[in-house]
Amino acid sequence: MFPLFPRGNGSGIGAIGFELLEDDAARTVSVDASPAYVSASQAKATRRGVADHCLEIALYKRAD
Repeated sequence: MFPLFPRGNGSGIGAIGFELLEDDAARTVSVDASPAYVSASQAKATRRGVADHCLEIALYKRAD
């Protein structure tokens, strides 16, 4: 069984997901704990015109 929150296995800026979309994947889900990487992935998806095929999930909580 995989741990709920693996360490060091985030999707980064979504490079693998974008490669899968180029190989005809219908959708990708990217998960990362870094707000900067999630934002970069979202911006890259928008620039590539595939934002409607991508879901980015951030596993972080902003400080109050």
